Amino acid sequence: TPTSGTGPSMDFIPGNSNGHYAYLESSGCGLNEAHMLLPCMDLSNTTKVYGSYGYHLDANTTSSIHVDVFSQGQWHKDISFVDQGNGFWERDTFDLSSFTGQKVVVRIRAVNGQTGLGDPAIDGIVVTDISAGFTMPDTLCIGDAVQVQNQAQGLIQNYQWSFGSSATPPSSSMEQPTVTFQAVGNVQVQQSIVGHDTMLVDNRQVTVLDVPQVAFSAGFNGGLSYTFDGSATG
Repeated sequence: TPTSGTGPSMDFIPGNSNGHYAYLESSGCGLNEAHMLLPCMDLSNTTKVYGSYGYHLDANTTSSIHVDVFSQGQWHKDISFVDQGNGFWERDTFDLSSFTGQKVVVRIRAVNGQTGLGDPAIDGIVVTDISAGFTMPDTLCIGDAVQVQNQAQGLIQNYQWSFGSSATPPSSSMEQPTVTFQAVGNVQVQQSIVGHDTMLVDNRQVTVLDVPQVAFSAGFNGGLSYTFDGSATG
């Protein structure tokens, strides 16, 4: 910001001095408020909606940043707020799951400090739903290597996959693991994801078949016959 000794020197995302962010100037206008309203959002058919944003507050400031939600005709203030900073960019999150099924407007409200050294800044605002999901073939053969197609959505902190003891690997923490099954039968594949203090699980049954053996017989003049199967070579 223009005032020396306060505010960020670069943006939060992507994190360079040529980027952009929003801030509230404190010099000559202490204890004022600025409001940023996000577009109206319909939270119907959502699972776990939450938001996050980068914020910058100086260590010795009385500035603060608040998140309010307008729903069903009234403002719900301070569903999240920060009033302590370290003089560098940090991330705050806010939970919107209690407003599932409603139409809402999110307001980020900044209050600057009493002195000129307290310019609060925000950047990188994200609102997203979190959901588990993946796809893979329903039927496989022993020894087939298949990459699981992850379809989970949201800001996910970690993944955990379970493929059963007959699989290689039997478990994984990768986003899109590759797995090989070593035994015939029905296998339960499970995906567990964690995001914003929430764990969601998705399951899928996979049938593993033996490698087919193909046999072929042919007769020739003179009474000779030959049989070819899956083990034939040469």
